[in-house]
Amino acid sequence: MPIFKKIDFVLAFNKNDDEEVYNIYTKFKLNNSGEPLSPIIDAYILGIALAYILELKDTIGKVAEAEL
Repeated sequence: MPIFKKIDFVLAFNKNDDEEVYNIYTKFKLNNSGEPLSPIIDAYILGIALAYILELKDTIGKVAEAEL
């Protein structure tokens, strides 16, 4: 099920950094042709296996613009 949400920062698994992660990506794509890896529908992260998603808010709960 897709999730439509504002995301400020994402920690993700890069298939090119580790052979085991690469094998997981490859196996998923072979067994799930055309299916997204991410539940977040976004052009940049649709095909990425997400580890952690962060949304920033200020102390009173209002959504704040993310800055590094």
